[in-house]
Amino acid sequence: MSVFTRTVAVDTAGSAGAATGSSRLNVGPARLLAVKLDYDNAAPGTTDVTIVTDRAMDRTLFTRANAASDGLFHPRVLAHDNAAAEIAAGNNGYEPQLVFGYIEVRVAGCDAITAALTATLFFEG
Repeated sequence: MSVFTRTVAVDTAGSAGAATGSSRLNVGPARLLAVKLDYDNAAPGTTDVTIVTDRAMDRTLFTRANAASDGLFHPRVLAHDNAAAEIAAGNNGYEPQLVFGYIEVRVAGCDAITAALTATLFFEG
């Protein structure tokens, strides 16, 4: 398996503190290892980021609310055993998320900014 990245910039439009925007990318199949968020210096602390899948998987991969500081994050989900029970978190039950198809990076609660957020997603696949 190799590690690769995809980067998207999200432009926002609308009124101060309520501007929104989104960008999509096509990936897969792969495992999401990490998310690097780089906010524009003018992005307010009310900025929300949500990363979702669409189509068959239709789920939220990552959320961060009311923030504007850059960061590197490693979103995970609890794995299940062969009886469909969640593996206890203390037993290293968290795993990277499987993704395929389109992924959308959404920004809300921002000001109107070109490239309000640049998101780099790290995958293994």
